Amino acid sequence: MRVFIGLAIPREVETRISELCRKLKKGADKKDLDVMWSPKDKWHVTLVFIGDILIEKLAPLEKILEDFFTQEKAFDIGVRKLGAFPEIQGARFLWTGVTKSDGLVTLRQRLIEALAPWGHTPTELEFTPHITLGRLRNHKNITDLLSPWIRADFGKIRVNEAILFETQQIGPRTMYVPLVRYQLIND
Repeated sequence: MRVFIGLAIPREVETRISELCRKLKKGADKKDLDVMWSPKDKWHVTLVFIGDILIEKLAPLEKILEDFFTQEKAFDIGVRKLGAFPEIQGARFLWTGVTKSDGLVTLRQRLIEALAPWGHTPTELEFTPHITLGRLRNHKNITDLLSPWIRADFGKIRVNEAILFETQQIGPRTMYVPLVRYQLIND
């Protein structure tokens, strides 16, 4: 099974992003950009990608995460701006950014440290918190598409819950299924 730890997107933020995505889709169609848009039920912020694990490692992982998150305090992060990976001039992925706040960076680093005894070694080179909106089938310059909304503000996420997700492949569709939800301490 393939798993990762992420954050859900609140409905208010989801609604704002959805409104912008409708406009982006029209713009992409006018520019003949071949974009595979991510359905909003797949939108999330990845904290730590774990990858493939054996089923017998799931229960120990769940225990580590429960112990970890019950000691962490909730905080807010902003969801703003649009961008692309690897770069806007040769984009393959279209995303909206998540504020790389001290709280988020610290939470992620402490989580990685908590997972080390379990055997997890992070593979990401750099942490760029984001919500993936779509994938372009070919590298394209999408500066014109994004420029009107490059500084858009979609609101805040209250980070008071983390989710252990499983990635499931069902035919041609990939689904992110919540396995366990962990509550952080609310002030």
